[in-house]
Amino acid sequence: MLRLFFLSLLWRAAATTLPEFHAVQLPPEGLERLRKMLVTSDPEPSYFYPISLLQIVTRGPAHNLAPIAKDFGPLDMDSVPTLKTFRFYFDGLIVHVHCPPNVETFSKVPEHIVGYSTRLAVQTQTWEDSFQFANMKQHVLEGTLQWPDVIQKLTALRRSDIKHPGGEGVK
Repeated sequence: MLRLFFLSLLWRAAATTLPEFHAVQLPPEGLERLRKMLVTSDPEPSYFYPISLLQIVTRGPAHNLAPIAKDFGPLDMDSVPTLKTFRFYFDGLIVHVHCPPNVETFSKVPEHIVGYSTRLAVQTQTWEDSFQFANMKQHVLEGTLQWPDVIQKLTALRRSDIKHPGGEGVK
C-alpha cells in the first residue's frame, strides 16, 4: 500500500501541468504503465521506479518544497553509478523515486526499496547535514541576491512588533 501511495504521487506529479511539478517528467509509456498499476492496485514490479526513503531526525524550520529532479549518489559505493531521482519532501520524510529502473542495482540493497522486501530500512540524517538544509540556504541566498528589498522587508523585525511586558509596542 505504501508503494502504491508513492507511485500515485509520482503519477499525479508527472501527469499535471501545474508549474510546481515541472521537474517531474516521465516518458508517455512510463506514465501509462504507472496509471495501469494504480488502476489495478498492483505495485509490481518493485524495480519499476523503485522508491527509497530518508528520514531527517532533527527539526529544521517549517517550509514547503515542490518535487525536484536530482541526481542520487551511489547506493553501493563499490560500483553503482549515480541515478536520476525525483525527490518528494514531506516535512522530514524524503521520498526518492529512482529512474531509470535498474534491477541489478536495487537487488543489492532490497531492504532499502519500498515493496521489494518484507523488511524496509529507512536511512536517517540530521537536518544540519542534509541536502534539504543546503538547498534551503541556496534558495535564501538566491532570493536575497535577486530581490534584496523584498527579502529585507520580509525578514526585518519591526520595532512596533516588539511587545513589552506591559503589552505596549516599542515606539
